[in-house]
Amino acid sequence: MIALFITSLFFVTSVAVLCSLADSWLRASGAYRSLMREQALLDAGFVPQIDASEQRLRTEFRRTMVNPNRPYARRRAVGTIRAAV
Repeated sequence: MIALFITSLFFVTSVAVLCSLADSWLRASGAYRSLMREQALLDAGFVPQIDASEQRLRTEFRRTMVNPNRPYARRRAVGTIRAAV
């Protein structure tokens, strides 16, 4: 009984491994064909265009001026600064 269980476990594992290898081979061959197609286009003189979602023409706007309402931006009297040091 144990021999039958080990044999069936080995068989199921080998089938899963073969399915995984076949899937990886199919994905790799598709990626290779895609790369060869892009290389043929580059050799023909075409320039690839990036999707609009991947382009960023400018960096995002950042405020450069300090907001006077922030606590660290408030002015303090000179006496309190000297007392703190």
